[in-house]
Amino acid sequence: MKLTVYLDVLIIVNIILNYCILKLTALFCGINVKFRNIIISSTVGALFSLSIFLEIQYICSFLLKFFSVIICSCLAFGIKNIVFFIKSTALMLVITFSFSGAAIALRKSSSIVYHNNFYTYLDIRPIVLLTAIVLVYCLITFVEFISFSFNRSNTIKVDIYYNNKSISVIGLYDTGFRVKDIITFRKVMICDYHCMKPLLPWELDCEIKDFYISGEYRSKEITPIFYSDISHNGILPAIKPDKVILYIGNKSVEIKNCIIAITEKNISSDIQVIFGKDIYSMAGI
Repeated sequence: MKLTVYLDVLIIVNIILNYCILKLTALFCGINVKFRNIIISSTVGALFSLSIFLEIQYICSFLLKFFSVIICSCLAFGIKNIVFFIKSTALMLVITFSFSGAAIALRKSSSIVYHNNFYTYLDIRPIVLLTAIVLVYCLITFVEFISFSFNRSNTIKVDIYYNNKSISVIGLYDTGFRVKDIITFRKVMICDYHCMKPLLPWELDCEIKDFYISGEYRSKEITPIFYSDISHNGILPAIKPDKVILYIGNKSVEIKNCIIAITEKNISSDIQVIFGKDIYSMAGI
């Protein structure tokens, strides 16, 4: 039986499959990836699906798929942390070839599935495809929400270095964290003033106290950070630490290009630092 392959359906199906693979990879790695990065990566990966029309040897199709996975992983996760990149790419390869194995099994039992060169085409009506897109997106979003809600309860040891001194505090990833450095776009952590005080030179400490009262400062060490939450908004003084290290399990990750906003309010009885998904993702937690 001759099968007609529609190019638009082929591309859409593979964008969906790539999206699922990338989201599952991010979920298993415990990171949050920008939606834009996933869409770009999924689209580029879907363009490789055009090889479904080629008659090439198995080893060549395998290498082509392997290369496409590396490209997609690079676009989605970046390569700033080479160890994490290797880990995420390896996991993505396992998930990708698991999907291919499932597609081969379905091909043997269903006439609507066509699989060649590790790429899949579904011979289904557009309305069914649209319904599947909505259901898959809702399912992944729900699983992601449950996962991040669970991870939110996890605390992380954080070492902050400044002025040739250091402190060890307990940090928390906050899914609702919305504090940004709108001037230099550096990553932001918020730390309790009483924890940061031992690191601060006397003059800087005095200026930070004055900042809380008047909002004015003279030291070049201080950067104003605007924040907003459910009940409050305002400006916090922030400093550039010499180094920040997060400890996840048996490994440590240095967070570069970040600043510490100092709040005079106690965050909680057992948490001294909070941060958002940008630092969470960079740490590969």
